[in-house]
Amino acid sequence: MIAFLAAQREAFVATHDEVMLMIDRHAIVSMGIGYTDAHLLASVLLDQRAVLWTRDKRLRAAAERAGASLHTPTQKPA
Repeated sequence: MIAFLAAQREAFVATHDEVMLMIDRHAIVSMGIGYTDAHLLASVLLDQRAVLWTRDKRLRAAAERAGASLHTPTQKPA
């Protein structure tokens, strides 16, 4: 398992300034997501290959507004 994880590419990590710029640029300040979710969203936006998987309605709405790639499940969770 460790070898498998070690072979995966590293995720992009947004800086504080990049997160704040993303919040301002995409007007997500009042969408009900916290800094951790905003940081995750900014990191996804920095990496063109990244796709955000979330069931959180507010994070999904912010991601849609920002134009992030989103995973769309093929079936609803049980």
